[in-house]
Amino acid sequence: MGKDTRSKYKVFLINDIIEILSSSQLPTGEQALQYLHGKLFKARKENLKYRLCDMVSCKFPHGSFEIGCNNPGGCNFLKSTCVVSSLKKIWKRSAIPIVADQHIRSKILCLEDRRKKLSKNKLRDTPHNLRKIDAYKLEIKCLFDISVNDAQQKILLNKQVTKKERNIDINFLNDQRGERKAVMGGIDKKYLFTTRRKQKGIEFTNKRMTTSNSNRLASKFITNLTLNQVRNSSVEAQNKEDNQDFEYQKDCKPRSHKRKPDFVEVMLPRKILKATAVTAKRYGIQSSAHTATLANVINSAGGNLKDFDISVTSAKVHSSAVISEYGLKVKEDFFVKAKGKLLCVHFDTKIVKEYFYGANINVERLALVISSPSIDKKQLIGVLSITDSRGITQAKAIKEILESWNLWGFGT
Repeated sequence: MGKDTRSKYKVFLINDIIEILSSSQLPTGEQALQYLHGKLFKARKENLKYRLCDMVSCKFPHGSFEIGCNNPGGCNFLKSTCVVSSLKKIWKRSAIPIVADQHIRSKILCLEDRRKKLSKNKLRDTPHNLRKIDAYKLEIKCLFDISVNDAQQKILLNKQVTKKERNIDINFLNDQRGERKAVMGGIDKKYLFTTRRKQKGIEFTNKRMTTSNSNRLASKFITNLTLNQVRNSSVEAQNKEDNQDFEYQKDCKPRSHKRKPDFVEVMLPRKILKATAVTAKRYGIQSSAHTATLANVINSAGGNLKDFDISVTSAKVHSSAVISEYGLKVKEDFFVKAKGKLLCVHFDTKIVKEYFYGANINVERLALVISSPSIDKKQLIGVLSITDSRGITQAKAIKEILESWNLWGFGT
């Protein structure tokens, strides 16, 4: 029998196969496919007949979205857990809510189906095919995300853990979607120590209550007797002064807090329009309404409008300046995030109707979005008006806006 060569263990686009998924981090798409092909290789080696869907997951009971594994230690005929069960086990260890088993299975099968299609055309050297292969490699290197869409909201609503632990779970999920530096530990020794200490405290309290029951009763009797004497002496002293006032005040409760004054002293900046221009622009408040509202506030507070830089013209100037400053800040922040990272440009054109000098006209608009596996959120960098939807026109517009963001020439 010939010696096995290393090429038998290689799979197109995912390289080596694995038999066990690492539990220190949430698996990537590449690791999920490597684990799947490890099972397929084992079945071929034992000359077993199999179906791909049986390797991915066990069968679903009628009318259920959850797999019905016969045995948690051995789902299928290979006496090992199926891919879906293995992924669920790791994700449940991270305490992050995940989607139903049927969606996990569909996502794995879709990823494998795309790999097979690319494998059929792997000898083609066309630019289009090479771009598809590079995009697929980039996708499977990222997290195989099976969390629900509102995972962060559900984690925040989980009151069974502390706020610090909820923040740790959210930060871990964001890290796995990005740089993947964090890892999951073993047994939570701190939680185990806290639980044992609480249990010992409860046992000690119960033991103390059973042994000192008579002493507690005697102490309670003496305490009640002393309190009654104090109450009686207070009542007698108060009755000597004013018996009626005592009857009225006996049922009154003290105020829980002091009453707030009707007026509060504040210091307003002289350029109050500039200080509030960001909020006004965010909520679409016009310059005239913005100026009138601030003038009313100043007059109500007893101020003099001549002491403030307030006018409709100033509001318009500050509004334009705020837009420029805020836009420049957004560009600088995104440039720092995107520096040295691989970026992907998404663009699309639409014909929209606009009202221009009393007439409705059709305008071609080009929207441009930048994304990256290393950046959590996509960034909309512009919606441009172009003359037509030809490729050369779109290319010029895209280059122009990328140059304005200092993104032309690296990572795109």
